[in-house]
Amino acid sequence: MDSNISYTPEGVVAISYNTLLSSPLSLKASIEHAFGSDSRSLGIIIVRDIPPVYLTYRERLLKLAYHFANLDETTREKHVHAESRYR
Repeated sequence: MDSNISYTPEGVVAISYNTLLSSPLSLKASIEHAFGSDSRSLGIIIVRDIPPVYLTYRERLLKLAYHFANLDETTREKHVHAESRYR
């Protein structure tokens, strides 16, 4: 097993941010294990070793998501992407 890929005791796949950037194709099997149709697939993946700046990005995104969720429905509907079933 790649040393940049690990599993939590609960079976959640954990991958390295650096591997995700430098060698994403090497993570194919792990991503399939995380999101596949197997009964052991949990639908979640942990990305380890994320640069500290991502904390700032996350906080900003959560604030924007809150504001977006509180917009009127007409405004939110302008951003629906029907082809992807994204609402």
